[in-house]
Amino acid sequence: FADQGQNINGVLFQASLPPYLVFLYFLNYRGNNVPPLVKFAFAFLLTFVVATIPSGIISKATYGAILADCDWLHGAAESLLTATNICLVLGFRGGLRGDANLATGGFPQVLAKVWLALAALTIAAGIPVFQAGVHTPFLGGAGALDPALVSVAEPANALSVPTWIVHWSTVLEWLIAMS
Repeated sequence: FADQGQNINGVLFQASLPPYLVFLYFLNYRGNNVPPLVKFAFAFLLTFVVATIPSGIISKATYGAILADCDWLHGAAESLLTATNICLVLGFRGGLRGDANLATGGFPQVLAKVWLALAALTIAAGIPVFQAGVHTPFLGGAGALDPALVSVAEPANALSVPTWIVHWSTVLEWLIAMS
């Protein structure tokens, strides 16, 4: 965000917040009959938005790189979007099926809050505790292919497997929601 505050991306990002807050206000109108887990999820999306700001600042100030090029920060912040999507899918699914326990979503809400704490801890402790570098892979690159098996070297800023999974999970969650 620090590197995008004055360009079109930053301006649109800032301009999108007031309409989203109005959306949240009207989403909570009792007549909408929106499942509680869905209301929680749309509000929880703001944690993803907020997490990208310090992540972008850390990435730019520490490494001189944009957030998308700093895999461990990118993956940690982006994972909050995955938590949001899971809560949305479960909330809508529970509401459509008449499953009050799922639509209320006590456990998914607790899990999302734990997820938030872990993401915040990763973002805050990545440099001082884990000595994460600009291209340190998210979750230590779990699931990465052995470089000896790949004939072409990946670029230094390539996304790790866990960060790709976080991005791809949005597609998977949509498929689950549509089933």
